[in-house]
Amino acid sequence: MPIDLAKVSQKQVKLTVDIDGEKLNLEYRPRVITPKFQLEMAQIEGPDLHHMLAAVISSWDLENGGKPVKLTAESLAAVPMDILNSVLLAIMADMRPNSNSPAASGGSFS
Repeated sequence: MPIDLAKVSQKQVKLTVDIDGEKLNLEYRPRVITPKFQLEMAQIEGPDLHHMLAAVISSWDLENGGKPVKLTAESLAAVPMDILNSVLLAIMADMRPNSNSPAASGGSFS
């Protein structure tokens, strides 16, 4: 039976990221990152980490003053770089083919 790319591209993975001893829970879409996506990100002027994370992360529990931080490039532009970098590094580590993480084998962090 053939694999439906549209269906498998919707995969979401749960991940917990340690931020200064606190747990940030998120879900991301690893298959959003394609060669086309990388080209689009390369064409954005200025820092594009917040654009990329806004496209890849589907949900998270980050708050600012008790209010959820929206997953938009504009909202993420106000998040400190060390937090964004920690999230990116955790996602990249989770996506590595030889990773021992559950997501690398199709599972998820809970």
